[in-house]
Amino acid sequence: MEHIAYFKLQAKNLHKDSETRFFNEKSKNYEYNPKYFDIGSLFLDYKIPDDKEDFSFTLMNAQHLIAKMAGYENWGELKKAPEPELKIRHILFDSIHRLTFDEWNMYIQNYEKEKHIRLSWKEKLEIIQKKFTNEIITSNQKILPAPKNLYAFMLPILTGFKITFSFDAVEYAQSYLVYGSSINDIDTAKPLAAGQFSPIEYVAHHQSYVPYYWVRAFDGKEYGEWSSVARTNR
Repeated sequence: MEHIAYFKLQAKNLHKDSETRFFNEKSKNYEYNPKYFDIGSLFLDYKIPDDKEDFSFTLMNAQHLIAKMAGYENWGELKKAPEPELKIRHILFDSIHRLTFDEWNMYIQNYEKEKHIRLSWKEKLEIIQKKFTNEIITSNQKILPAPKNLYAFMLPILTGFKITFSFDAVEYAQSYLVYGSSINDIDTAKPLAAGQFSPIEYVAHHQSYVPYYWVRAFDGKEYGEWSSVARTNR
């Protein structure tokens, strides 16, 4: 299968990068000279400890990590996935710096909610091919500017908090995506809510509350620049 072969190649490349590991005498840390992946960051993100001298990372380990990066629990689940789903994951994996898995999932959830439907994998594939693929790979259009004056107002409710996000509209934007994180680091932000206009409301349970937020505009093809961070009034 074309897409299984693609993910196998990614696993082989990841494994090759792992074999570039060396001990840096100056920093007293193990480091890498990778060709394909930012493997040091990946190991941190996925909590893979590589600081021991006897650390081992096999091809099977690489396959498992690639599967996790593609949104699966393990390599076995990836291999059993239906063809349309695999093709979507292939497109997203290839374009992860333009459209992340979390952004795609949020887009689909918002689409299904607005249309009151449940999409099949085949229908999702048609959407990503018609609406995203060419733009993800070839678009050179100007990126939308960041929404300005983001403000997050929080109101305690019985189950947690209702947070209302307000911000200035961006010309040509069709919708907006709100991200949140427990720390003031945009690289750790995860999508939380989406909407076509400001304000956007989000309900956070006590255990899922985070204090830092950003918003990006979406023009139907690409996401725009990140807003400045906003913190709730808690």
